Amino acid sequence: MLRTLVDNQESCKLPSKNGNDLQQSLNWDDILNQDLFSNQFGISPPLGYSVPKEQCPRSHQVQLPLLQYKDETAKQILLELLPSQEDAISIASHTTAWAMELPNPPGAIWKLGDGSPVRDLSAAAQFSTMGIAKAILYFALSIQQLPPGFKTSHLQMDDVDYHVRRYTQVVGTLVLAHEEMSCSTEGLECLLLLGMIHINEGDLKQAWMKFRRALDVARLQGFHKSYEPSVRQSQSPELAFHRRLWLSSVMGDSFCSLILGFETGATQPFGPDYSWDDPFADENANFQRRLCIVSAQLSQRNLVGLQNSIDEAKSINTAIDGLQNSMPDSWWQRPDLREEQSLNCAQEYDRLLSHLWFFQLQILANTAFLFSPEAEAEQYRDRCLEAAKTTLYRYLGLRLAGTTRLHCRAAEIAAFVASLALILSLSRSTSPQMSDSSKALNSDVALLDQIIDSLAALGLSSGHEHFALKSAEILTTLLRKLKMGDSEVSAYRGGKRKAGHSAVHHHTTKRQVGLPELLLSSVKSALRNQPNAHILDTDDII
Repeated sequence: MLRTLVDNQESCKLPSKNGNDLQQSLNWDDILNQDLFSNQFGISPPLGYSVPKEQCPRSHQVQLPLLQYKDETAKQILLELLPSQEDAISIASHTTAWAMELPNPPGAIWKLGDGSPVRDLSAAAQFSTMGIAKAILYFALSIQQLPPGFKTSHLQMDDVDYHVRRYTQVVGTLVLAHEEMSCSTEGLECLLLLGMIHINEGDLKQAWMKFRRALDVARLQGFHKSYEPSVRQSQSPELAFHRRLWLSSVMGDSFCSLILGFETGATQPFGPDYSWDDPFADENANFQRRLCIVSAQLSQRNLVGLQNSIDEAKSINTAIDGLQNSMPDSWWQRPDLREEQSLNCAQEYDRLLSHLWFFQLQILANTAFLFSPEAEAEQYRDRCLEAAKTTLYRYLGLRLAGTTRLHCRAAEIAAFVASLALILSLSRSTSPQMSDSSKALNSDVALLDQIIDSLAALGLSSGHEHFALKSAEILTTLLRKLKMGDSEVSAYRGGKRKAGHSAVHHHTTKRQVGLPELLLSSVKSALRNQPNAHILDTDDII
């Protein structure tokens, strides 16, 4: 086919004016037989691959050389990528991602298992290539979640951010590009770890792509069948592990899809009667499973658009109320957060993250009614604001406890979305020049000030808190824009909120953390062309 195409093209060329045939005849058999990764073409083989020496058959059919995966080569490269034993112990001992090493982690968190050399790197060569890849991604996640006060200078690695990027790039290129390996159970675990790593970076689109691929791999493995009614009461530990991985995949996909305005990737992911209590799961996991279903309903509503807004609001809020009523009042109390590595402590943090995701869902379900003139919309505005303020107070409590997360930065995302809702509410309730007459408004502004201060302090305390830094910068600009009025915004562009936070702009311009997608897709799109929605215009922010 390729030969015919070129021959036809050659026949259409005009003859040379000087009578000389400048177009040399090409030996296509020689070209098609040429090794694409030979020195003649200047292309080296991809990492960990080799090219077979057999030549293509002499025919009109084009056959490119097949890439053969060398497991031993890939394994050796991954082994060389592992941190030193001293760094590994220090990272694993201080990270806030320690829940993945518990025998029975809370919620949808899964145990890494014994197939990964997390603690004893001296025995790493005895593990499989995928086991080593999983350990490398766990170290990347753990580095991201080192506490703000941790001195990275104590590690042998010079630039921890560089190592996180290097870990994810090499594993993604070397292992996940290999179809058979990426479709294994350990490949699924690697995809889930990558999704959490991307959330920590604030790159929601990359996170969504990893979770969606994880969902497809889990489906190919048949893990969705672990929720079928016929096996729900099974006592098989393997089946319980499959459920946990399937729940993690669905949760990641549901979380990112709602924020980005996409449809979820699974219809009835947990089969009929999804409200049953899994005997292998704790109450957090059972709640998270139901939360995924309501989140999928909201994603579908947002995708179609509000047709009969009040009726649709009633429908989605009825589902939210049912979800809230499915848990006892004691479960909704503010968790008792402590700095200790125990199952009870991990369950408390996981419960708080479940709260924050629930309130975020409630905010996104009712944001569209913040500026609605209909009298019936008032109750939905109140729901949105109540959820936003509760989220912000819970987040401040989390920060006061001395940590920010259990396994990813979902808490910062929730605080950011809640802050946007509160700013929109203030823009509805105030004139362009803010009045000091309302104690309620002053209280809301003071709450936002606290959130911005907390995010900025977190961002400045560590070189890997890029998400918090960017959040503080955007919220500072939005709040100042609200106070000053649109006419004065241009004079403020690039300004600093406080002298103590003057480094915010300098640090965050080095990388894009995905907050524009979060800002535009999760909140502004719901407002469409409603009054005051211009307060979220990003041309003078990002």
